[in-house]
Amino acid sequence: DCNTISRGRYHALVCWLWDAQIHLPNEQFKEEIFTISVNDLSCTNFQVTSIKSSYVPSSAGAKKNNPSLQIDLTGISATCKGNYGWSGIGRGSGNVVASVSGNTVHLEVDVASAPLSDHVKHSSTNKNNAHA
Repeated sequence: DCNTISRGRYHALVCWLWDAQIHLPNEQFKEEIFTISVNDLSCTNFQVTSIKSSYVPSSAGAKKNNPSLQIDLTGISATCKGNYGWSGIGRGSGNVVASVSGNTVHLEVDVASAPLSDHVKHSSTNKNNAHA
């Protein structure tokens, strides 16, 4: 936790991961007559329950290998927020909040749809009722 007084060995990394923001590109999915768009999706509040790292120095044998750093991250979690919209038969939009933790995925959707009549084009117009 970045707000606690205790400053362990990995405190700086924990805070950096928690504050990091990754912005994902906008996506659009089409299936038959429906289209779903996900926009402005960004992920933050990254956490890792376990980090294992090791360093392998270069070798000077017949085939010289470069040194390497190996890192294993376990228990990664994050929260992503964005917006979605759908169209097809009617139209709607809302907010998306997704939490990912290990093998568990939690998705929470705030639905706000517009009435179908707002999106239907009327075939006839009356020009005599135009207002100035």
